[in-house]
Amino acid sequence: MNLTVFLASGATLKFCTVDIITDTTQILQFDYVSEGSGLTKRATFYGQHLAGIAREVVPE
Repeated sequence: MNLTVFLASGATLKFCTVDIITDTTQILQFDYVSEGSGLTKRATFYGQHLAGIAREVVPE
C-alpha cells in the first residue's frame, strides 16, 4: 500500500510499500521501503503533528 502523510506544518510526505504497525489518534507507525536505498525502514509520527493521511484504495 502507498501512504501520504500530511503534516500540521503543511509538508506532505509520500511513502511506498507501507505496512502499518500502529494507527491511533496518538501515534502512526509503519514500515516502508526507502526508494533511495531499497532498505525497509520504520517511521513514527505523533498525532499532534499530523493534519491527515491518505491511503491507497485497493479494490477487492
